[in-house]
Amino acid sequence: MLKFIHIPKTAGMSICQAVKQPSGHRRYINTRDDDFIFSCVRNPYDRAVSLFYFLKQKSPEYCKQFIGKNDNVDTFWMKAKNRKKIPFTASQCYWLKGSPRLDYLLRFEKLTDDWLELASMHELSKLKHINKSTLRPKQNWQEELSPDAVAIIGDLYADDFEHLGYERIL
Repeated sequence: MLKFIHIPKTAGMSICQAVKQPSGHRRYINTRDDDFIFSCVRNPYDRAVSLFYFLKQKSPEYCKQFIGKNDNVDTFWMKAKNRKKIPFTASQCYWLKGSPRLDYLLRFEKLTDDWLELASMHELSKLKHINKSTLRPKQNWQEELSPDAVAIIGDLYADDFEHLGYERIL
């Protein structure tokens, strides 16, 4: 049986729908030896920008707590060091911890190719893009974050850079 570890802002809603698994972010999955455990990860900088727009658009309860009226993605992350941590914004490694193993790791940056490979192994349907933010501008994360915000995100998600193979900008 397929078991998907759903990390926030890594195409999880689309993947949950495709594998017919209820949506919801889970750290640990009860598994059997014959289960196929997989997840999807994303460049921590790009994920950080996506988290901001998601909170702003679709999560008013977090928005009130964490996003000031005049905040943009850069100022939001500049204040992150002093903010109470919430699981939704935790590192991707936090979500993967506790899993007995990981049989396949999709990468958001090459999701089309990775999904085709996984889909052919398990006879899965095409992946549909759902839960897309309409607030996020069509620019790269590099254009939205100042060097200071990049440094803070680098510190906050140091585990992801170290263990998931993404390049940290110093």
